[in-house]
Amino acid sequence: MKKYKFWLINASVQLFSKEDSRKKLLSVFPNSEIATRKAKNHTTQNLMPDQEYFVPIPVKCLGYDLITPPSGTDEEVKTLLNNIKKQYLNVYKTSAPHEFWKQNRDVKMLTPEGKGYYRLIEEQSDKDTINILIGYSQGGLVARYLAFADKRIYKKRLISGLITISTPHYGSPVADPTNKERITDKLISIIYSLATLTPSRIPATIKYLQENIDFKDVQAFLSALMEDSKKNRDLKPVYGLVSSLNRWLSGLENNPDTAFFDLSPARFADCYSSLSLVNSTKQDIPMTSIISCNNSMDELIFSLLESKNSLIRILHPLYKYFLRHTRIMGMKLSSGIERAGIGYKELFIPYREPMSDKEKLAEKRYKNGIKEINIPAEAHDFIIPSAYQLIEKDAAEYTSIFINPYANHDSGKNPCTQAGKINIDFICYSLRQNKRLYT
Repeated sequence: MKKYKFWLINASVQLFSKEDSRKKLLSVFPNSEIATRKAKNHTTQNLMPDQEYFVPIPVKCLGYDLITPPSGTDEEVKTLLNNIKKQYLNVYKTSAPHEFWKQNRDVKMLTPEGKGYYRLIEEQSDKDTINILIGYSQGGLVARYLAFADKRIYKKRLISGLITISTPHYGSPVADPTNKERITDKLISIIYSLATLTPSRIPATIKYLQENIDFKDVQAFLSALMEDSKKNRDLKPVYGLVSSLNRWLSGLENNPDTAFFDLSPARFADCYSSLSLVNSTKQDIPMTSIISCNNSMDELIFSLLESKNSLIRILHPLYKYFLRHTRIMGMKLSSGIERAGIGYKELFIPYREPMSDKEKLAEKRYKNGIKEINIPAEAHDFIIPSAYQLIEKDAAEYTSIFINPYANHDSGKNPCTQAGKINIDFICYSLRQNKRLYT
C-alpha cells in the first residue's frame, strides 16, 4: 500500500503548524504523514531547520557525497559531482563541506556528520513511499535541488513531486552584491517615505544619509530591530518580515559560505551553480509553483497586524479610512505609504552588466509582467519579484502555476491570514490534481 510522506522545507512548516491546516493536508491522501527528522537533541518537521538555513544548498542537500561520490557511481555522475565541487570549492571559495558539521560555527548542519538531506529522505523511504516536497522561499529551491540530485546523481526516483511557494527560481536582485549600495540608498528613502518625509522635502538630509550610511549600518539596524521584535510580543508580527529581509540582504555581502550567495541571478553565468542546475534539469515528476504578488505597502502593514489576530480582517475598511484621513506633518499617511511602495519596486531592477539570457528574461518579465498568467508589471512580494518565482512550463512534463494576489512574502506563510489560507488551499488542490501522477 502506498505511503504518502510530505517533507516540509523552510516556512512551509509554519503553514501547517495549526491542527486544522495539518488535518487538511493529511486528508488529501489516505495513509499520509508529515515527515520528521532529528536535529541534534530534538525532532522537527522542518527538513531545513533555522540553524541550517544559511548552509550552501549543495552542501546541505548532498553532504559529503559532494566530495566523495557514493560507491557504484558511474563516470558521468562522478564528472558532474567533480564539476559542482570545483565550482563551489575552487571558484566560489566555499568552505569544505566538513566545516559545516563543526559545532563551533553559527552556520552549521545538525544532521549526523556528512549526511545531506537526500540521505535523510532515503533512510525513511521504501518501495511504497511517495515522497512529496513542499518548500517555501529558499526551501523551494532546496526541493528542486533534491529533485535534481534524485534524477542526475543518485538516480533512485525517491522524489515523486514537489510544490514551491514564493520561491526564487530565478534568484532575486536583492541577493545580488552589485546592487548593495543602490539598495542601501533606496531603503533609506523608503523609511523616510513611510514617515511622510519625501526626498523632495528633505533633500539635504537624504543626501547626507546616502553619503554617510552604508550597507553595514542598514544591516545593523535591521538586526537590532529583529532582536527587539523577537523579544517583544507586541512587535512579533514585524519579526517575520524583518528577518526575511535581513536574511536576503546577507546575499549582498558576497559570502560564499551562505546559501544566499547562491541566490544572486548572477549565478546563471555558472553552469554548475544551484540556480543553473535546477533550471536546466527537466523533470518527469509533477511540479507546482505558487506565486505571491501582493506588493501593496499598506496591505503589507495590515498583514502584519492580521498575523497577530486574524479577527482584525473585519477592520480592514476602518484601516483604509485611517490611512486616507490621517496626516503627519501636513501630509496624508496613505501618500507616504504609496511613495514607499513605488520606491520599493525599484529595489528589484538590476543594474549589472553584462547579464545572462536568463537574467534578461527575468528582468523583462518583471518590468512588463506576464499577461498569460496574470502577473502584473513590477509585481513582487517584498522579497522576490513575482516573475522570478515562476517554474517554466518546459521544466517538467507536468507543471502547475497558481497566483496568490493576496500574499506577500510574510503573509503567505501564516496559516491565520487570508493569504496563508489560500496557499494551503492551492497546495491541497494541486496534490489532488496530481494524485495519479505520483508514482
